[in-house]
Amino acid sequence: MLELRRISKLFAGIPAVEDVSFSALPGGVTGYLGPNGSGKSTTMKMIAGLLEATVGEIVFNGLGAASRCGWPILARANLAIARPS
Repeated sequence: MLELRRISKLFAGIPAVEDVSFSALPGGVTGYLGPNGSGKSTTMKMIAGLLEATVGEIVFNGLGAASRCGWPILARANLAIARPS
């Protein structure tokens, strides 16, 4: 299961993502919708580990982002959470 717990991302003090929380269950389909500039891509980059959340926690199968720190991109891709290049 993927859980986002009150994540926010600031760039130079300006919020790109603000207080986002949701869970995505295994085998389910989860939509993440919003207008242009609402932080969808930034959120996906945080999930993939390409950006670090300013505030909050991202948990995948019980492992927090700190546990994934330093994992190579192939390891993240095997978890099916990496954004293709």
